[in-house]
Amino acid sequence: MTYDRVMTSRPHDGREGMPSRPWPPSSVFRLTTFVLASACLASGCGAPNDLPSQASRPWSQHYTLADGGEFQVVAANGLVDAQASDGPDVEVQAERIARAKSDGQAELFAERIRIAEDVAPDRVVLRDEGIPGVVVGAESRVNFHVRVPASARLRIYTANGDITTTGVRGAVVLASTNGAVKAAQAGGPVEVRSTNGAVTIDVAASDGVPVDVHATNGDIALVLPSTARADVDAACTNGAVAVAGLSFEASGEQLATHARGRVHGGGVPVTLATTNGDIHVRPRP
Repeated sequence: MTYDRVMTSRPHDGREGMPSRPWPPSSVFRLTTFVLASACLASGCGAPNDLPSQASRPWSQHYTLADGGEFQVVAANGLVDAQASDGPDVEVQAERIARAKSDGQAELFAERIRIAEDVAPDRVVLRDEGIPGVVVGAESRVNFHVRVPASARLRIYTANGDITTTGVRGAVVLASTNGAVKAAQAGGPVEVRSTNGAVTIDVAASDGVPVDVHATNGDIALVLPSTARADVDAACTNGAVAVAGLSFEASGEQLATHARGRVHGGGVPVTLATTNGDIHVRPRP
């Protein structure tokens, strides 16, 4: 694999375990443009220093999701935290937050922040639509705290905010423009696209899982079980790549910015690429 191929999102190649609908580069661009535009419209694009008042309103919902179903969040401004649970239900606790020029305006705008729902037995989609209409002199954000079935597939997108998932065994697809991305105790395939922010992947599955991470500005850290078997291809433009503490058999020329080889004889595909940042691959403690 050449460096250019490492740095370019590849089309789905039919390998077992990877998400069924991967993102081609054009889809990532369209999604990023949509989310950034939504973030501006949702917030009203006000200057924070001119908006001294803040108010918040809770929002909660409960859904039953079929085994292996998909849960998706499209957020504009705010964090998304998804934790795995044992049951079949999805529990959402969201905090709608508005800033405005007065307390009364902030309270009014916080109540108006809209979260759209698209619900089917095997798929639930939540979209932060912000404050409806043309808004001047206000900004909004929504923080999502979610509990999902461990077997669920997750797709989470946000423009400005951190993303965290914990304990999910289904395929996880995460994208953030400005914010850190962390997938902890991952038991299924992980795909991440990040523009500005660090990416941390902690794999819990003993044999490892497919991992595909492409970042622009930010470090990438991958933690693997000591028994994981993987084919690793890691490359950066400005930074360094380090694979340490694992049985790593190098393949081809190794550079400070590019490492390719097999962990414990090879296995699941692991692709890590960032433009500005370091890449570290190490075993779980």
